[in-house]
Amino acid sequence: MEILTTRYGHIMKRILESCDYEAVQSLRKSSFNLRGFIDSFPPDPHVRSIHLQMEISTEIYMVVNFLNPEVPPLDIRYGAERGKTVVVKNAILKTRKEKVFENENFVDMFCKDFSILQRFLSHQKAPMDEVSFKIFREDHAGTFAKIGNMLSKGKPLPTRKIALKVYRVEEIMAIFPYLAPGVLKDIYFEQARMGITRNSHQLNLTDLAKLKQWKKADTVQIKEFTVRYPSRFLHFSRVETCFRTISMKDIESLKKAFLKDDTPKFFEISAEAPEEHMYFEHVMRKMGGDWTEERNRDQLRRFRQVTPVQGNNDKVATFLLFYSSLKLERNCLSEEEFDKKMYGDFLRWDRLL
Repeated sequence: MEILTTRYGHIMKRILESCDYEAVQSLRKSSFNLRGFIDSFPPDPHVRSIHLQMEISTEIYMVVNFLNPEVPPLDIRYGAERGKTVVVKNAILKTRKEKVFENENFVDMFCKDFSILQRFLSHQKAPMDEVSFKIFREDHAGTFAKIGNMLSKGKPLPTRKIALKVYRVEEIMAIFPYLAPGVLKDIYFEQARMGITRNSHQLNLTDLAKLKQWKKADTVQIKEFTVRYPSRFLHFSRVETCFRTISMKDIESLKKAFLKDDTPKFFEISAEAPEEHMYFEHVMRKMGGDWTEERNRDQLRRFRQVTPVQGNNDKVATFLLFYSSLKLERNCLSEEEFDKKMYGDFLRWDRLL
């Protein structure tokens, strides 16, 4: 180790900088001296994104993509089969490698590999594009807690986007505080429970909304959860979510925020109403002004009102969509432009793996 750090250290550093992440890990396993040197001077792993999927109780699937398109993704499946732990590398490629471990726990093996990856990420210069964790069974709630415990011991995870599919806010809070504030721009939360209505589970944002990560982000999309207090979302430029209840006072405050501040660009929220006709009539009467009835791309009935913003050339369009959806948009984009701009990144959520 002493020889490496003195006589050949600068040469070894240059060699490591030219290696991809898997090659570096292979070198770590080749000798005690190399492991000590690499752990003392870890190279930039150049990670573009990390995706974890926990679809069944006996399996964790991790995919790591790299900034260099010529470097193949690292995909590893950790699973329990017949009392043993099976680790499969490159499961989606032809270079599949499988190892069986007799006395190891698959979650512990995943945590060991993830902690090594985290250690290297603390030396990454460029932020990652995305980190996504998808959980489909409550059995893995404890896995989120273990990941959070590992993240709490290192530098904040530098990612521009976070996508979490979870059961409850506790799983979000296990991860969210350990993301790099200011770097994080896009937030995506989704309810993992299947076969329920979106109104059946409320996401309590009280603690989350106090964090710098929340306050400094630009966009948020929350699916299949309901939330409260629209005021917690006014610093975002784009919002899509469902409120358990929303009053005319809330709607008016949102409209006021759009007209006063140029930060909000797009809000689409749900507003509960018993009947479409009563809802449209009530909101339009309360808000006043002229409304135009039209059909959207899916031929669904909606009403539009356009309000000029004093002091500049901006205009705020208010849409009342079918039944209970309200949309506010600055300098209204066409639906095609909006879909591309708002959902282009998030649509990859179902195609991550």
